[in-house]
Amino acid sequence: MWGVAERKGKGMRKLLVLMMVVLLGMTVSFIVGCGSGDTATAKQDLKQAEADYNTLNKDLTQLQGQLTTAIGGAFSGNYATVTPQVVQSAEASISKALAEMPKIKADYQKVDSLKGVADYQAYADAMVKAIDASSKALAEGKKFIDGLIPIASNQAAMPQYFQTNAAAITSLQTLENDATTASQKAQSIKQDKKLTF
Repeated sequence: MWGVAERKGKGMRKLLVLMMVVLLGMTVSFIVGCGSGDTATAKQDLKQAEADYNTLNKDLTQLQGQLTTAIGGAFSGNYATVTPQVVQSAEASISKALAEMPKIKADYQKVDSLKGVADYQAYADAMVKAIDASSKALAEGKKFIDGLIPIASNQAAMPQYFQTNAAAITSLQTLENDATTASQKAQSIKQDKKLTF
């Protein structure tokens, strides 16, 4: 009698152990599956966003060089550097950048809806902040440039314009610094997390 009960007990223990192993295996599979999350999709979305951002950033770097020469010359009293062509080209570049920013921002925001990609989301969120800061700086820069368009061929009017807009120029420099800082924070996250896409 004890032998039969003992065998039934061992059989039940084996069944219980087998069920635990199966349940544990399913749990591990579920956790591993969740851990990988939507990494491939996040990488794909960020790869596209980065390509668009890098193209835009290249254009903005070129614009910055152009404006540094022109506006820097004006600050030192050489208003001949602020030509109608330079001002109109700058206005067109800024308008183009402002038009492209929402799409690039939306590309980064796609990552927010994905699962299991917290590091990619942290980077994407930081890039959205950088884009917002850049957009704000560009919008203020456009106002300044728009004011230069009607007087770009009138060097005599320029000293007054620059003097009147001294506070706006200082504010614009602060906004540009904020945008640079936000971009650097995003790049720091990308490097620290060793993100690739």
